[in-house]
Amino acid sequence: MTSKTKKFITLIIILIILVAVFIFWQNPLNHKTNNGNTEEISTANLDNAQKIEISKGDKTTILQKENDKWLVSSENNAEANLDYINKLIDALKEVKQGTIISQNKDKLATFELAEGQYTKVKLSDSSNNILLELLVGKMGPAYTQSYVKKLNSDNVLLINQNLLLSITPNSWIKPPETNTNSTK
Repeated sequence: MTSKTKKFITLIIILIILVAVFIFWQNPLNHKTNNGNTEEISTANLDNAQKIEISKGDKTTILQKENDKWLVSSENNAEANLDYINKLIDALKEVKQGTIISQNKDKLATFELAEGQYTKVKLSDSSNNILLELLVGKMGPAYTQSYVKKLNSDNVLLINQNLLLSITPNSWIKPPETNTNSTK
């Protein structure tokens, strides 16, 4: 091999290494944010939930459990789609803690957690004790993540659960052919 060929091959190898380092560096799944500081989200038993309120802006959906049956009380007590309820509760049960991403109130809009941007999820038991109250912002850097904030906390948390999928189904109402409570 000639000297020019060796230099060319060396340059190509260096370029490949630099590109690999850049790709690894830019991958959001590899980022360690805020030194891994975490915050506990909830310790309550969400299986005791009797009421779920999901609010975005001025629209609120209220899901109420009556006699072991979930109803959409904000929709004339139509029977709720149990699959969606179970998926939501299961997703929330998996969220034990989140990684603290920010504590800066000025950056809440960046995570879609500013007033009017977030979706508020509130679960209560039969005595109206709040089991969980969480503000859900935008999807995280990976499809399987979300930004959330506890109601009385300044911490923006990144969780390994895409809650947006669980809190925004097309309709909470059970399909008409199987819905025995619908007034429509």
